[in-house]
Amino acid sequence: MSQPSADVRAVIVHLRGGETQAAIQSLLDQGLPPGHIVAVDNGSWDGSGAELREAFPELSWLILPENRGFAAGANAGIARALERGAHQILLLNPDCELRAGCVAALHEAMDQNPRTAAAAPRIARPDGRPEPWTGRLSFGPLVIAARGPVAPEPQWLLGTCLLIRAAAWREVGPFEETFFAYFEDVDW
Repeated sequence: MSQPSADVRAVIVHLRGGETQAAIQSLLDQGLPPGHIVAVDNGSWDGSGAELREAFPELSWLILPENRGFAAGANAGIARALERGAHQILLLNPDCELRAGCVAALHEAMDQNPRTAAAAPRIARPDGRPEPWTGRLSFGPLVIAARGPVAPEPQWLLGTCLLIRAAAWREVGPFEETFFAYFEDVDW
């Protein structure tokens, strides 16, 4: 399996709390150079953003003065990653830790399938059980089967951990920011 390409940039959106540090460390453990990680402080008010900047000063920090929501924070971070030459953008939630080789496997899958717009790993809890969000979801009048007996292939990819081809992002456009938190990935 190859190492992540120099063309991969990661984006992580932080709001508050202490989980983000482990997520950032898992990105560094994937072999991504610190300067290839865009960390968005999405208006954190609890001091945790300042603590993260102190712990990881070598990251590319983007500080937003207020919580603009996940979609807007991710859009701002992705715009920064694109400005810095990203051909692929890895979006990672701050409460997610990557297993060894995850970014390389996603990158390899994208390289082997040049028409693929995005790739995502299976999301699991720390004990290995599937995350419920990767099962069957129901919201409003719509039922979507992402995995499981109803649909063997995902109907959409979760933004929890998502590798996006820059060309596809430019073609489709950014996340709809009226989705303040949740379902921006489904819409995209």
